[in-house]
Amino acid sequence: KYKCTSDLLSSVSMLSLGSSVFYRPKDKAVHADTARLNFARGGGGDHIALMRCYNEWAFSADYNSQWCFENYVQVRSMKKARDVREQLENLCERVEIDHTVSIMDNQKQEQQNIDEEEDFVPVLKAITAGFFYNVARLTRTGDYQTAKQPKTVYIH
Repeated sequence: KYKCTSDLLSSVSMLSLGSSVFYRPKDKAVHADTARLNFARGGGGDHIALMRCYNEWAFSADYNSQWCFENYVQVRSMKKARDVREQLENLCERVEIDHTVSIMDNQKQEQQNIDEEEDFVPVLKAITAGFFYNVARLTRTGDYQTAKQPKTVYIH
């Protein structure tokens, strides 16, 4: 629907790691923080930053370990993310979903750069659509009720 399957696979595979993707050596803390903020440029939140990190490693650096070192990214985590992404690609093929569709395809056709937050709107819409069942409203009584099926939930 949003033509961003490949981008979502990158983001989801990075989110599945659970542990931190970035590392921060004490003697190079400023450089590490700058490298991490570089992925957050243009906004979009952690999902987009992780997607950018994976996509730059995969497509610009061709899965290069040196790139990880230069950007203070853990090589082992990135390799795990690549394995998870490959598994997700296989699942997409099994249910006949085209996992190669990306927002970058649309941007290349329009000869644009993809650094602006509005360029990631399809990805953000797809993420939001996936979490729709988790949306809750604060009621007058102070409880949270889910939007789709009125059920009381609690923040943890």
